[in-house]
Amino acid sequence: MRLHLDSKAVSEVVGALLTVVIIVTAAGLIYTISHPFISSSIDNVNYRNAIKNMAEIKEIIQRMKYGSELSTFKTIQLNGGSISNSKYFTLRVFTSTLPPGLQGNPHPNVNAFIHASHDMEIEWKVHTLSIETTGRELVFESGIFLKEYGTVNPFSVSEPDLIVTNDTLYLSIYDFHGNFSAGGSKITVNFKHDFTTIFSNITSIEIESDFCQIWKKSIEEALNALSNPPVDLVDNDCSDKLIRIEKTNGNLNLIVTRVDVS
Repeated sequence: MRLHLDSKAVSEVVGALLTVVIIVTAAGLIYTISHPFISSSIDNVNYRNAIKNMAEIKEIIQRMKYGSELSTFKTIQLNGGSISNSKYFTLRVFTSTLPPGLQGNPHPNVNAFIHASHDMEIEWKVHTLSIETTGRELVFESGIFLKEYGTVNPFSVSEPDLIVTNDTLYLSIYDFHGNFSAGGSKITVNFKHDFTTIFSNITSIEIESDFCQIWKKSIEEALNALSNPPVDLVDNDCSDKLIRIEKTNGNLNLIVTRVDVS
């Protein structure tokens, strides 16, 4: 028995197979080319959401500082990111007396040392709040600062919370208390005001932080706007991630707000 192949039918089958191969190959190429851009777009959306969330958190905490809000919560869309208060920077305050908020009720992250000159050095491990997305970390450290793949971005998202007048520099610091860490798609974070205390008899302040250069730039810009500023930066090269602000022609006040986060 002989089989007779229809060349026209064979051509149609081969053509169909070639079409399928071409479509699958083209789809693979499109995915390969577009995937990095799609992923980058998603990452950028998550980053913008993180900035929005952190800015709203800063507004909440500032209201707590001024006593207009005692406790609240915020629902955050993380989309696989995380939020925690596990990191800190070091604050050292040189003063003659403890403020009322700390007398008899010391903060667990505070060490006080009495020097021979009778000045008191208060070392404070100030816990920050950070939101991490792919390759980026937003840190609320008075201002909102950014690390990208572990490297500090020299431009702040939000400036440190400081005010300079002709006779006084007011610096606000926020300490996030509690062992808090969460991640996933969507979470609810609870904030409760613990206390706000004011250091007024200060001779100098040291800030030791990964974001030293941003602190330095913000403080210098504020002081340069005055002809006779009340304080001066006496250790400002940031070689050891440290700057020192010293009272000179006026006053140096520190406002510390502690917030429980859970």
